Amino acid sequence: QRLDLQSNALGAEGAAALSSGLGQLTALQWLDLDNNALSAEGAVALSPALGQLTALQWLDLTNNALGADGAAALSPGLGQITALQTLYLYRNGIPGEAKASLRAALSHIEGLNINI
Repeated sequence: QRLDLQSNALGAEGAAALSSGLGQLTALQWLDLDNNALSAEGAVALSPALGQLTALQWLDLTNNALGADGAAALSPGLGQITALQTLYLYRNGIPGEAKASLRAALSHIEGLNINI
């Protein structure tokens, strides 16, 4: 129920490889992808798989250089995780407008604590 891949330098290529199997872990509740240099390209690859993790409650995507494009790419997938309680997106270079858009896209998830 927990997957800790913190600080593994996955990059966008690793994110794409991870996404191919990640969506099958539907009972996963805790996922740490902190400090993996995922970039916006990695966010594009991960978003559909994240959307299949309907039991996920805790997700850390801190320090991955996602930027505005990465935040926008994640929104559709994250919006499907209605069990999500805590989301960490610190140190990703996400500008204010993108932060606001992400918060609005996830506002339907009751009790979600977003840390950007």
